[in-house]
Amino acid sequence: MPMKKALLFTCMMIFLGSAAWSQDSDLFSYDRDAVTTALSDLDEAESYVTGHPGITLSEIRSSDELSGTHLVKLSPVDGSSLAGEPPLGIPSFWWGCIFGVVGIALVYFIAEDAEETKKALMGCVAWTVAWVVFYLVYWLVVGATLWSYY
Repeated sequence: MPMKKALLFTCMMIFLGSAAWSQDSDLFSYDRDAVTTALSDLDEAESYVTGHPGITLSEIRSSDELSGTHLVKLSPVDGSSLAGEPPLGIPSFWWGCIFGVVGIALVYFIAEDAEETKKALMGCVAWTVAWVVFYLVYWLVVGATLWSYY
């Protein structure tokens, strides 16, 4: 019976500890005016491209008539602009820690950055070490409990 209480206490502490990290409600708020402004810039770009079929982004940037507009600030999303950034904005350490080898592979192929991949590897190693320590402590407690009865 004491073993069940110890495991229940450990699980509760893990869940309560993780709840302490979830206090950043500012992460889920946004500036509605900034989003509306950004979308209006996209509407302007869409109307220009619709009116000029076949135009490319490099032609828009080199055009003299568009030099003062928001269209010149557009940048292509080709993956190179995301290099050096963690995938989906989640730190690479947590990708490796939670998803293991799959997380390392995701970071490697998405971020294409050796430093981010190293962080994912460190997350995987940290999880493995934590699991091994937990496993050893668990079996030491179980073994001590069994040896005390005999």
